[in-house]
Amino acid sequence: MNVFHWHLTDDNGWRIEIKSMPDLTLKGAWRGPGEVLLPSYGSGDKRYGGFYTQEDIKEVVAYAANRGISVMPEIEIPGHSRAVTASYPEIGCEISQELKSVQGEVKNVWCVGREENYDILDSIIREVSGLFPFEYIHVAGDEVNRANWEYCPKCQALMAKEGFTDSFQLQNYFFKRVQKIVDKYHKKTDGWNEILKGGEINPNTLISAWQGISYGIESAKKGYKTIMMPGQFLYFDMAQSETERGHRWAAITDTKRAYSFEPIPDSDLTPEEQKNIIGVQGALWSEYLDRPARIMEYQSYPRITALSEMGWSKKKIKIGMIFTED
Repeated sequence: MNVFHWHLTDDNGWRIEIKSMPDLTLKGAWRGPGEVLLPSYGSGDKRYGGFYTQEDIKEVVAYAANRGISVMPEIEIPGHSRAVTASYPEIGCEISQELKSVQGEVKNVWCVGREENYDILDSIIREVSGLFPFEYIHVAGDEVNRANWEYCPKCQALMAKEGFTDSFQLQNYFFKRVQKIVDKYHKKTDGWNEILKGGEINPNTLISAWQGISYGIESAKKGYKTIMMPGQFLYFDMAQSETERGHRWAAITDTKRAYSFEPIPDSDLTPEEQKNIIGVQGALWSEYLDRPARIMEYQSYPRITALSEMGWSKKKIKIGMIFTED
């Protein structure tokens, strides 16, 4: 694996030190009794959590570089951000409704209409970009609970000002603002395939196509560099059999199924469009990695070996893995 995609923030914990916003780790890195985040994923009734200091991050990046591995950070925005809004409530939307995300989280979305949020994002991205030499920063954009924006007066005022007719356009507005910040710090932007909705984006954007093969094909046809990582084949948090622990929402994914994936679907893309698919990637989300012992290794192997071979033997494209810190 020559790219380590490091998913450092989510609803249930903020795992990277940001010196300009200390409460992200003082508060947002912990969950349990008396904390701003409730217990989840079996963390129980004791204080659970932690984070990487900036010195820790530098150590990991150097360790990886010595082994020929690049590290791409992911800062999850504008959704999957309960750890942020619990630490700094003013970042979220001004709503009284508790509108649940697909995972059942409430108030986990950045307010698009709050201008101060872009200054906050600037400070976060500035610090992150200084820690990671890799050319891309992943800013997510997946599973955004856009219903929050539909009830938020600030977001609705922005929609009226811009002449938007749906909340996908708000998402596109947010992403383009963030992309300018990323560009400012001499990085390129990676995002999940949902960022293709709502309007045009910078042509140098990298798309991580996770929801299915068709989303990667759509991205490649539109001219974007694309990483193929459909959950139905390459999410290694999926159970490997009916009797084993793991997620099942995408598929029961054994090694044979993972190995059957063809990263570049020749029949659906022209030769020129095929060139836009530059990588294949596996994902190991950590909700179910707390037990039994060594389950992370068990979920990784041998499926990660199949991932290597499909990338390096069948098609000469980049290969990566994403790990999370839930």
